[in-house]
Formats: sequence, structure tokens, C-alpha cells
Amino acid sequence: MVAADGDEALQIAERLCEAAQVPVRVDGAPIDIALTAGVACQGGGHGDLSSPVDRAAIAVEQARRGRRIAALFDETAWGD
Repeated sequence: MVAADGDEALQIAERLCEAAQVPVRVDGAPIDIALTAGVACQGGGHGDLSSPVDRAAIAVEQARRGRRIAALFDETAWGD
């Protein structure tokens, strides 16, 4: 799936996280699933964070701190 921009990628990530929240059953027992997603766009020199994987990992932490299911990497909030 390809997103046109970061905002669209964030919306897709949020929908995927919401879809995964439906409990699954294993041997009759319900198992709750909770996902948190971090989104980072390709390119862009963000100092020492040239890898989109590194920026996405930070975005996951930003989402968790904000008690959201997904976040787009925010360089201005990094290091807070």
C-alpha cells in the first residue's frame, strides 16, 4: 500500500491498528490485541536519524507517550 503523504500514511496505520483490536480466540479463550504504530516518511535528513526505521521507532514512542494508537514522526517533539 502506498500513501500520498505522511497524513495519509498515519490514517492507514490508525485503521490497521483499530482493525487488529478485535479479540481473537485461542482454545476458546479471548486474546486481546493492542497495536501501536509509528510512521516515518522516506528521505529527509533528520540529523542522526537518516533511517526511516529509526524515525518510525521514535514515532511509536511518541504515540505511546501521547496515548495514541499511531503517530507520525515529529522531529520537534523528539527528545522531549
